[in-house]
Amino acid sequence: MTTTRTAPADPAGDLAAAQREADEAARLAAALEERVRDGDDSVTAGEVDEAHKLSRFARLRREAAERKAAAARADMVATARREHAAQIKTAVASGALDVAPVAAAYARMRAAVDEFVTAANTYNRAWAATRDAIDGPPYRDEDGPLMDEFGVRMVTTVTGHPQIEAGGVRRYRLRTAEHIARAAVEAADGISPRYGPELRPVLGGAARHASSYQPDLTGHDHTDGEAGR
Repeated sequence: MTTTRTAPADPAGDLAAAQREADEAARLAAALEERVRDGDDSVTAGEVDEAHKLSRFARLRREAAERKAAAARADMVATARREHAAQIKTAVASGALDVAPVAAAYARMRAAVDEFVTAANTYNRAWAATRDAIDGPPYRDEDGPLMDEFGVRMVTTVTGHPQIEAGGVRRYRLRTAEHIARAAVEAADGISPRYGPELRPVLGGAARHASSYQPDLTGHDHTDGEAGR
């Protein structure tokens, strides 16, 4: 048994062939007309009419090929976009865009921020109490040696930031929000250079202030008495 195979569709090739046929038919009709103009009595009206009919039919076939090529192109575009959409759906459903891990990380971040804010607030309350103690020594209204003579005083940096100094150790009052901003910007810079610049317009000022005028908490090993100077 012989199997008849159909040639694969080639809309672009069919269009090119139809265009060649239409061009050839138009040239033949034009050539017959030119022979008549030159006085060739051997060309009959029927031949000219037949040539024009063939030319018109070839143009129709070319238009049909154009429509088929356009339809094939539209099908190709639709198929490609359908497959592309399926890939996107697969990516979304695969877990890469699952918000649950982000939400869990956010919860951990909030817990860490809460812990930091609580610790910073405890520190700042102690700082304020120490400042008040320096400003209000015993027998404040009576003459006597100043607290400065005992190595305890309040100092102000050239940038206008107050510090407690006691026994040669200085302590700032922490600006909690600035440290949180610094941590966010530095984390973004460290993980991906793309996101650091996105955060800087929002948090950059506070982060820079923390870096320049606040103690470097990243370098505090919990034993250095000078940390926070």
